[in-house]
Amino acid sequence: MDSRQLHYLRTIIDQGSFTAAADVLFLTQPSLSTAIRGLEKELGTELLIRNRNGVSATEAGREVYRLATHVLDQMADTKHKIQELATGTTGQISLDVAPEFNWSYLPPLLRRLRHELPQVTLTLSDPEPIVTLRNIKSGRTDIGIMPSSDLERLTALHPDLNFEKLVTLPMVLGLPPEHPAAAPEIKAVHLREIRDTDWLVPTRHPEFPGLPESLDRFWALNPDARPNRVHQIATLQTALPLIAGGVGVSILPNFTTGLNSDAFVHREILDDIPPLHMVMLWRSQNYLPPVVSRVLDLIRGKIAEVENDTAQDQESACRW
Repeated sequence: MDSRQLHYLRTIIDQGSFTAAADVLFLTQPSLSTAIRGLEKELGTELLIRNRNGVSATEAGREVYRLATHVLDQMADTKHKIQELATGTTGQISLDVAPEFNWSYLPPLLRRLRHELPQVTLTLSDPEPIVTLRNIKSGRTDIGIMPSSDLERLTALHPDLNFEKLVTLPMVLGLPPEHPAAAPEIKAVHLREIRDTDWLVPTRHPEFPGLPESLDRFWALNPDARPNRVHQIATLQTALPLIAGGVGVSILPNFTTGLNSDAFVHREILDDIPPLHMVMLWRSQNYLPPVVSRVLDLIRGKIAEVENDTAQDQESACRW
C-alpha cells in the first residue's frame, strides 16, 4: 500500500465512479481499476462495491478512505513545510545583536523580519561581543552583529567564522551635562581638551579588537590627548548611565544623540578617531540553513535601505 494507491482510492470515492476519477487523475479506467485491485489483493478484502450507479465503499473501504485522507493531508502539509524550510520562509533563528546596533537599526530590521518572514521564530539577545563570538562558534547563535575596530584582524583571529562589515559607526563624545565642554556655545572639542576628565572605555579582549584598540592607536599618535584616568566598563551601553551620573566621558556612536538629551550631552570630535564598524558574523560551514541565508540577505538589504534614507535626509538638511 502506497500513497499513490491511497490517492486513487480517495479520488474514486470522492468522485463516485471509476470513469469520473480516471478523468480527474488523467488515467485510463483500466489502469485505475488495476491499481485498486492490487490494493484490495494486498489488504485481502474488497474496498469498493461496483454497481450501475458507480461505486460505493465497503466498511473496509471507508476505513481505508479515512486513513488515506489523514495520511495524504499529512503528506501535503509536510511537503509544504519542507518547501518553506527550503526557501527560508519558516524555521527558527537566533541573533546576538550589540546594543550599538539596537539603537538605530534594530527596530526597522525587526519590522522587516515580521513582515517578510512571519513564520520564522526569532530569538534575540544582546550579550557582550566576546560572548557573541563564543555563541556563534558553539552554534548556540546563528547570526551575530557587533562592533569592531579592525575587521582584518578579527577575521585572522577567527578563521572558522565569516565576517562582513555592515556599516561604519560615526562617533561622538558623550559628556555629563555639567561638564564645561557641554556648554551650549561649544559644538565640538579636541580630545586633548578633556584629558583631565575621567574616561569610560570598554574592557579590551584579546579575541576581539574594539574601541579600546581604536583609542590606543589614536593616543599613540596623540600622546597629549591621553586621559589621566580610564575606567573600564563592560560595553558602550554601560557608559550611558555612568555619563549621566557624572562619572566620566566616553566615545559613543552618534545614534545616541536621539536618546534623552537631559541625561547627557553630545559633542562632535575634531580629531581623526579610527572608525568603529558594525560587523555581521556567522559560522563558516558547508551547509547554511536557508532561513539563515534568508535573514543574512534581509539584514544586508535593510541596512543599505536605512543608510540610503539617512544620506537623503542629510542631503535635504544641507539644502535647507
